[in-house]
Amino acid sequence: MSLGFRLVSADSHIVEPPTLWEERIDRRFADRAPTIVKGEKTDYFVVDRKEAAGRAEPGGGIGLLATKSKYADPDNCSFSHRGRWEEIPESSYDPDKRVRELDAEGIEAELVYPTLGLTMYDIEDREFRYACFSAYNRWIEDYCSAAPRRLFGIAMIPTDDIDRDVA
Repeated sequence: MSLGFRLVSADSHIVEPPTLWEERIDRRFADRAPTIVKGEKTDYFVVDRKEAAGRAEPGGGIGLLATKSKYADPDNCSFSHRGRWEEIPESSYDPDKRVRELDAEGIEAELVYPTLGLTMYDIEDREFRYACFSAYNRWIEDYCSAAPRRLFGIAMIPTDDIDRDVA
């Protein structure tokens, strides 16, 4: 029996672009919008920029996402927590480049999950958390609309108010 599709990736991740929340978050939270900041030795993802202002650099950088060098040298397995936004493969956040990569790898479709957004489930301020999730969900919808039969985004759903969360 043959399947009606070639290969589907069921656990792929995008990397949210630095401006996602700045551009899409509810304006009440504009001063807190998550972003990527440049540190001295690495770039960092900051969930709440207002809370992080004036603090020392956080402990972990985005290095594990900065894998562009793997494309040039697939045998290079050296990853660290240090990295720059510019070292993240464009296909991680650009849907057209993602589809070209899927074509090159023989993948028909993929389910795409958040990466940086996964850290937001720990946000204690419920309204800020909802605003972050909503901004991400609008972005992933736009991202997947570039190839609606190939890219399937996994929404970020809060889990603390069932009626609101279902809506």
